[in-house]
Amino acid sequence: MGFLARRPKTNEICADHTVLPSIVVKPSVNSDRAWVWNTGDTKLSEMFAIRFANAELAHAFKTEFQKAQDHMAAVL
Repeated sequence: MGFLARRPKTNEICADHTVLPSIVVKPSVNSDRAWVWNTGDTKLSEMFAIRFANAELAHAFKTEFQKAQDHMAAVL
């Protein structure tokens, strides 16, 4: 499974990567509506952050991201 995010106003792609089971999604510092993660432990890894309008949307994102990771763990 993949993760694809676009910027709201420009529709520009700002994140595009595979959702691997090894990715750790952590809450952003001092925010209940933002998450940060790193795509891997290689030289090509990237750090991503996403912020939502409210905590409920942030929680829903985390839940769906974990479902995608569980699916990928079963496939790999």
